[in-house]
Amino acid sequence: MLKKIINYIDLGVHYGQEIDLFLKQFDWAQDSEIRIYGVEANQWIYDELVKKYENIKNVKIFHCAINDKNEPVNLYIGHNDALGSSTFSTKKNVTSEAQKVEGITFNDFIQNNVEDFENSYNILKMNIEGAEMFVYEDMMEHDLLKHFDVLCGHPSHDVEKISELDNSDRKQKYYDTIKENNIDFLFYCADSERNIQQCVDMKKHMNKPKPKNLVFMMDIDIKGDGRYASSRRAAYKYSIDSWKRWCDKNDCELFVLNDLILENDKMGICWQRYYLFDILDANEIEYDQVLMVDADTIVHPDCPNFFEMTEHKLCGAQFDGSWDWVLRGIENYSKYMFDGYMMPWHEYFDCGFIIVNDKHRQLFQDIVSFYFTNQDGLIKLQETFFNGTDQTPVNILVHKHNVDLKLLPYEFNMNDMNRKEILGEDLLFTKIGWIYQYNAIPNNKDNQLTNYFMEKTYKHFYGELNE
Repeated sequence: MLKKIINYIDLGVHYGQEIDLFLKQFDWAQDSEIRIYGVEANQWIYDELVKKYENIKNVKIFHCAINDKNEPVNLYIGHNDALGSSTFSTKKNVTSEAQKVEGITFNDFIQNNVEDFENSYNILKMNIEGAEMFVYEDMMEHDLLKHFDVLCGHPSHDVEKISELDNSDRKQKYYDTIKENNIDFLFYCADSERNIQQCVDMKKHMNKPKPKNLVFMMDIDIKGDGRYASSRRAAYKYSIDSWKRWCDKNDCELFVLNDLILENDKMGICWQRYYLFDILDANEIEYDQVLMVDADTIVHPDCPNFFEMTEHKLCGAQFDGSWDWVLRGIENYSKYMFDGYMMPWHEYFDCGFIIVNDKHRQLFQDIVSFYFTNQDGLIKLQETFFNGTDQTPVNILVHKHNVDLKLLPYEFNMNDMNRKEILGEDLLFTKIGWIYQYNAIPNNKDNQLTNYFMEKTYKHFYGELNE
């Protein structure tokens, strides 16, 4: 059996306290190949580290400083046993005494030194007195974050100790990166017995079962009239069961929300799904990625696992419905809600199929905030131009916030099928795609055609529903 490769990358080794703890935690780890890469900028300490680990072949120590450029930099020595030394001269508790050391960008350090980086379990420990900022910048520029399984170290933010960064855009970007990517920074600081007791046990943490992917649906009976009539959801049971079967086959979980978060007159039901992360938190549900899918869909039993296609980006499916409706919607929302901001129309997606993960938590909070800030205007716009509810504003917000977006093929959200002349008694659509959405059907009084074709499709694939 091939051993799992674990790369432990320690930026700011100091005297090796965390390396020692890591080696202790992984002592006798027969199923893993451990590789340790330590970076220490202080020449005196580096020399001691080389001697300390000279007989441990899987520990490599590098004398350099993580920087935003590949060029020599000054390391300003800390007052207390060189503790707190920094490449920032304005950091608190450093002296004017400095050592010249080679600076290297984080990306270049990884590419030049860390073997099998993209195929390994990667743990990054950081305590580099403000230079963490350079690491996050490189992670974003070179899309490195997705390759790290654990980020750890001391959770304090050393950028707060550096006066030259006060009120700077760069410092704000540092915090925005952490927030927008929902970076979970584990405590791993072994400079005292008390702190060692608080450190995460890396081996146990690594062996925790990975949270499953989740399919999230809403099936809420508002008991109203028209589009809120109970009869409209008569066939949702077929959708839910088809997704339950798909989840069982693909080792995923299904969560169906049956209750409103707020009364419908205070917040439209379509907008309430953007409380997704709060709902999952409240139910103590762990997850990796989440598909938010409408309940007027049926999934093909052989639908590929789309969670494996996302690259952990926000994913929709390529839209191919009424472009007249879409373009009018973008134009109207742009004019009346977004001060003329226009999104690229060819990247429009249907909100009936969206895959997200925890780094999109802030986006969903912003969507909810947008709704309540603009509630009256949104309702007026919907009643005036009939351009839908949440879908177009959400599309615009995704682009306005520069969210990394990936569009899967139309086969993963086949909306407006009647327009393509594939929605008929022969169920032609079942031969050319994976996920079918029964919307935009002409003469669909009381949703009868939607319910009819959902039931017919379900029975075609799965037979009678066991209720």
